[in-house]
Amino acid sequence: MIGYEKEKNGSFYVWLAGVDYRYRRLGALTKMFDYFSVWVEEEGYICITIKTRNDKRNMLSYLIKNGWNFTKVEEKEDILKNEIYLIKEL
Repeated sequence: MIGYEKEKNGSFYVWLAGVDYRYRRLGALTKMFDYFSVWVEEEGYICITIKTRNDKRNMLSYLIKNGWNFTKVEEKEDILKNEIYLIKEL
């Protein structure tokens, strides 16, 4: 997981998050997000933002199940490439 302060609004942006397919469904992503969330909050941020795409169904499903909320959709020519922005309040 890699992230940075993208905007000066109290949010921390997750630029890259993922788990090798051989280790999926073992709780690794949840552990990473849990650790990351604590660290981000300790650093004084109030929320975490992330962007994914329609074709990343596993990530979308994970984010929805774990309390992330949609903020906007950036439409692309190919609907599967639509970029979906989400936020999680800390």
